[in-house]
Amino acid sequence: MARQPKHHKKPVKYIDQKDSMLQLASSISEAQEDKAREKIAKKQPAQDAQKSPRTARGAGVRKLKLAKAALASQQAQHKKERAKSRREAKRGAPPPVREDAPPPPRKKVSFA
Repeated sequence: MARQPKHHKKPVKYIDQKDSMLQLASSISEAQEDKAREKIAKKQPAQDAQKSPRTARGAGVRKLKLAKAALASQQAQHKKERAKSRREAKRGAPPPVREDAPPPPRKKVSFA
């Protein structure tokens, strides 16, 4: 068998000079740094907004708690009224009992 001759390809050079290669690398790194700075700048205002004083928010929270407490007391009052009306209904009129009705039949149990 005859051997095929090896083909030697020339390495492809996209950049002919080292200076242009360094310039390209520095421009890429600057672009990356600019993107990172933009992301940091976007996150910065959001963090500042979170550090707002709690006193401005406290008034709304207190108002909400008062409203919830009023609603809970109102619900408890209604619940007490319903329970009271049920008790009075039970005490006031006992269920009618018929004396002529036969007692309910007893269930028989058989063992096999």
